[in-house]
Amino acid sequence: MARLITRGRFTRDYVKGLLAAPEDREPAVRKLIEAVGGKVLNFYFTTGESDFLLITEANEGEAIIAALMAAASAGTIADLTTSRAWTGKEFKTIAEKGSKAAKAYKVPGKQLSIDVARHLRACRLGRLRCRAFAAGWDLYYAG
Repeated sequence: MARLITRGRFTRDYVKGLLAAPEDREPAVRKLIEAVGGKVLNFYFTTGESDFLLITEANEGEAIIAALMAAASAGTIADLTTSRAWTGKEFKTIAEKGSKAAKAYKVPGKQLSIDVARHLRACRLGRLRCRAFAAGWDLYYAG
């Protein structure tokens, strides 16, 4: 399940409508999100840089984005920002994948992918000649 956190601002038209006929907007927000197969976890009115905070969940994040586009097209909300959110357990899985990917990544400018400790040991033992290089180490065999 994709969890999304959305912040946004009300337009002048939204505020005019709300003041003309005050209502709890959460049921309307829930109906919109549920129409695309999502679920509202939390909905808050806020102060500061944004006027509302919406936390949603859906099988596909794109469904929530589509619902937000529909709401924005009415002209009553603007300046939407949406971020993906993960639980600690979910993010641990992502970090594990990142750890594996980091081992396969070659930094630009590096001529040789080698563990720094092994490199320094080899330099001290005279197996490699070493010199400082702009983005890391420039290694070449002494022989």
